Amino acid sequence: MSTYLYDKALLEKIQNWTSTTGLHVYGVDETRQLWETMIDDSGKDEPISFPFITLNRNLGFEIVNDGTTKRPLSYDGYTKDVNFDKKISTVINEIPVSLTYQIDVFTRYAKEAEILAKNLVFNIVNYPALEIEITKVNIPHTAVIELDDQIEDSSHISEVFVRGNFTRLTMRVVIPDAHLFDVRELHNVELDFRINDKYEP
Repeated sequence: MSTYLYDKALLEKIQNWTSTTGLHVYGVDETRQLWETMIDDSGKDEPISFPFITLNRNLGFEIVNDGTTKRPLSYDGYTKDVNFDKKISTVINEIPVSLTYQIDVFTRYAKEAEILAKNLVFNIVNYPALEIEITKVNIPHTAVIELDDQIEDSSHISEVFVRGNFTRLTMRVVIPDAHLFDVRELHNVELDFRINDKYEP
C-alpha cells in the first residue's frame, strides 16, 4: 500500500509551514488516537496544549478510472536497476487513486484559528506540489494538493473535548493524482542472435 507515503509527505509539508510557530501537528495515525490527554515518553499524562493542527484521512480511497486501471510505469521510462549479471530488472506498476484529507485547526480563540487557517489556505494554494519518493527504488513522484471551497467552523462538533473550550476550523484537501505503487523484481529474457557474415549464392 502506498497511501502512507502521501500521509507522511503531507504531514511533513504542514510541519514545515508551521515550524516557526511552535504548534504541534498531529499526523493521520496520531489523530486517530487523540484524546483529552496524551502520554509522553516518561509515561506521565500531559494535557494537550492549544493551538494544534490535526491531519486525518479515511482509510478508504477512490480508484481513478482513466481507462488504464493498471499501467506499467517501466514502459514510460521507469525501468530501475537492470542487473545483467543476475538477469533481473526492477519494474514499477501503478494504479491512480484519489485521497481525501481533513485538516482541523484547534485554538482557544476564534481570531487565532482564523489566522492559522488563513496561512494554511495561502500555503496550499500557492504551494500545491507534494513530493514523495517511491520506496525500494527511490524514484521521486510529484502530486498536487487541491483545497475544498469550504472552510467550516466545526467547534460544535465535540469528539474528545468539552464543548465551548476551543475553536475548531475544518478544511478538506484532495490529492486527485495519487498512486498505488507495486515494485517487483522480474527476470530478464535473454535473446541469442547469431549473424552469419558469409554470403553463399
